[in-house]
Amino acid sequence: MGGDSVQVGDETLTELTRPHNIYIGGNTFYENDEDGIDIKRGQHIIMSGNTIYDMATGSAISTHNGADNVWVIFNKLYGSGIDKLYAGFIATSGTNVFAVGNIVYGIKHTTPDENNKMAIGGRDLASMTIVNNTIYDCDYGIDSAGSTLPVILASNNIIMNSVVADVYIYNSTAASNSDLTYSDAFTTTAGKIRWGTGSPISVAAWKSAFPTKGTGTVEVNPSFVNPTTNFTLQPGSQCANTGTLADVYATFLSTYSQSIAYDYAGTARPIGSWDMGAYESSNTPVLQGVTIIGGSIQ
Repeated sequence: MGGDSVQVGDETLTELTRPHNIYIGGNTFYENDEDGIDIKRGQHIIMSGNTIYDMATGSAISTHNGADNVWVIFNKLYGSGIDKLYAGFIATSGTNVFAVGNIVYGIKHTTPDENNKMAIGGRDLASMTIVNNTIYDCDYGIDSAGSTLPVILASNNIIMNSVVADVYIYNSTAASNSDLTYSDAFTTTAGKIRWGTGSPISVAAWKSAFPTKGTGTVEVNPSFVNPTTNFTLQPGSQCANTGTLADVYATFLSTYSQSIAYDYAGTARPIGSWDMGAYESSNTPVLQGVTIIGGSIQ
């Protein structure tokens, strides 16, 4: 199909005429010419429980033109091979942009590009909040790019097997205001965090160089059940019960009067303490308040 699977809004819309209070959930989009979901000038947009893959010339989800209160939660975004998906979720301009509880994998390219071809990241916006995502086998995991580099506030994420960098924030000003806490950045080779420096470095070297950053962040094998098909955590995983309660959950609750304190499978979290990644280490659904099916709000 030509164009986007779904487009919300248009760059010419005014503050009074732009679309708002839009929910896009439970869809499967694939092999279109542009983006899976393209948000332009929208406000209060929630995208949940979608599976989007193989948009070779577009992103799974993108935002443009000053979109506001954008929530990308509990989605699966992936490429089935090299050059199959341009990017996972990339926010280009906007305010109050959140990525929570998503699974993103397989976004790799013949020619990697830190400005566009990322799993989750932003370009030309003020800031972005990235919490409890699982990112596997991508060129770039979490990325801050563009002429106006966003501040990245990331916690409880697992980023594994990145080709170029698990986290890529090369601008020193953006890096000084960003943080990666209670997360796991693990690859088979050390040196996957670029934080306002010329070369990627290991988590240990990064925390030594930036001692006020990285509280609770580690570089350990997360022990997925099967990292190519099943990103739940095995018993004894060092990513279980080592996360933190992120402010994003209270923000959603106060804004929409519903809780998103669940994992990708619909398990209420935390069970014990917070886990890193998109799944709680116990995957038996315990649903309270709002029903979630396949990670989407119903």
